[in-house]
Amino acid sequence: MTWLILLFALEIGMRPAGEVVRYADPGYVPEVYNAVVYTDLEAEVVAWDTVFVGGMVYTEAAPYAWNNYAPFWTVYGFNAGARRGIFEIGWRHYCSHGVTVAGWLPRNAWPEMNGGFNQVYIRLESGR
Repeated sequence: MTWLILLFALEIGMRPAGEVVRYADPGYVPEVYNAVVYTDLEAEVVAWDTVFVGGMVYTEAAPYAWNNYAPFWTVYGFNAGARRGIFEIGWRHYCSHGVTVAGWLPRNAWPEMNGGFNQVYIRLESGR
């Protein structure tokens, strides 16, 4: 039995193309984003091989100059619970926030991107 473990993951990638529709705007026009890069950082602490607490930060950045990107959207996550064998019970919270970089007011800084929700769950997972 291990009394304390720190797990982490870092993912860096690109979303080649995408479209976001702003329903909050009357007469909306879809906005197309190409070559959006993202980072996803996750960490979790596990105690006594059972109790866990963790979190994540996912951020997308769009090109705004030929040689530079600026973040415009971030999702935060937090979770806690307990695992035993293939069973897990826990609580999650996710929230999403638009980001505006100082000195750059992008067309894609949306106040509508703010929001969040909670989940209480029971999970079965094989391979543990």
